[in-house]
Amino acid sequence: MVLWNMVFRYIPTSLKELQLCISHIIDIAVGAPYDGPEGRGAVYVFHGSKKGIMEKPSQVIQAEDIFSTISTFGFSLAGGMDLDENEYPDLVVGAYEADTAVYLRYK
Repeated sequence: MVLWNMVFRYIPTSLKELQLCISHIIDIAVGAPYDGPEGRGAVYVFHGSKKGIMEKPSQVIQAEDIFSTISTFGFSLAGGMDLDENEYPDLVVGAYEADTAVYLRYK
């Protein structure tokens, strides 16, 4: 398995809601494995507010921006754990039948 490391603005977890102890605002990340300019997948990040989840994504991470050959990027998402111990949750994005996972961390 190849593990790529990329810094992102703020991404918590997939359709599992993640409540941050700091702000008590819920953000979500949604995988779209057949989306993007070449249909190779994307992850959409939606920030929460006191009124709920925003309608438009605050960030879109596309497969083409991460890895030149990965497809079905966003097929699986795992998050809610602080892998780099910076007190913010990180996200790992997988692709169907791929030997690659992408580790996205908050910085």
